[in-house]
Parts: sequence; structure tokens; C-alpha cells
Amino acid sequence: MSRTLVAIGGGSFQKKETILIDSYIVERTGKRNPNVIFIPAASKDDQGYSKRFKQYYRSLGCNVESIRLWHTKLDYRCIQEQILQADIIYFGGGNTNLLMQAIFNFQLQETLRKAYDQGIVICGLSAGANILFTYGYSDSGDEMKLVKGCNLVEGLFCPHYQKAERKGFDEICKMYPNLKYYSCEDNYAICFEENNVKKI
Repeated sequence: MSRTLVAIGGGSFQKKETILIDSYIVERTGKRNPNVIFIPAASKDDQGYSKRFKQYYRSLGCNVESIRLWHTKLDYRCIQEQILQADIIYFGGGNTNLLMQAIFNFQLQETLRKAYDQGIVICGLSAGANILFTYGYSDSGDEMKLVKGCNLVEGLFCPHYQKAERKGFDEICKMYPNLKYYSCEDNYAICFEENNVKKI
């Protein structure tokens, strides 16, 4: 299976606003009942969020487990092993800085690169999408700014692009002429299939 990365701009899976995107994610595994790891670290491991996600992706035929990076008793080797055994890794929305801190704490940057290279489908929504790129445009602090991500895709990413406060992203991109930039509205996703890029 070729490499696949899916960056979702935003939207509510509970309202099935992203159903076409999620169906595509499942399809890209090539498996009838793929194993999904959900990582809700951007929401500080919100249990309600994890429960709703599990119910939703199980309705799509998936086996789903969550890894709570802020409250786990597992060491980083066990977490890395779980990630590399999955078919789909899904990063939930929330605070981009929180998510990157958790990823850094467990030394997962290289693990995610390895997972991506071996064909595990990597995807994220909002903050979860931000961390897949070199930089993500985030409101994690008092103002909109770029947050350094895991660089699975070289470039800048902006979720929720339809919102007025996100339009400053266009000006910031001019400061990075050597990097591609990607903007994505709610209920849309930018999908990378090896060297092909498309929007769903």
C-alpha cells in the first residue's frame, strides 16, 4: 500500500460532516476491518471525545483503540509499538501546542515518519492536521501563529480556512517562499497519495 496522509480542515464527525473523508481514510487501508489508533492529546485526552470517536469509527467497520498520551502508564516504547502495528493513526482536534508537546515527550516524531513510510494511513483534524506539516497555523495562544509540526509533509497548513481570522495565513506564507502552503476549510481534507495531492 502506498503512503497516505489526510489533513482535515475541520468539521464534526458526530454530525457526519466528514463521512466522505472518513470513508476514504478507511478505504485507503485496503482492509475490511482496519485497526485504528486515535490520539486525543490535543484535547488533553478528553474521554468523551475519545468515546464518541470510537463509536463513530466502529460504525465504519474499524477496530478502534485510543492512546491517551497525557494520562497513559505506558512507556514510549510500548506506544511506538502500538502505533507501528496500526492501519490508521488519527490525531484529534484541540490545541496544536499541547499535541506537539505530547508527541515530543514520547519521542514520536521519527515513529510517525516510519509509520507513514511503511504505509500506515496518517490523518488528523484541525490541530491534528497541523502537526503533520512543517508548520501549522494555530490559535493555540493569544494570537494566530505558526507552530512547528512533525514535517511529514514539507509545507505550511491552515485548518478552518473559511474563518475570517485565518486570512492572515496568506501573508505569513509570503515569509516562507521555499515552502508550499495548503489551506483547508471545514468538511474538506487535503489528501496526499505518494506524489499526488487532491482535495475531498
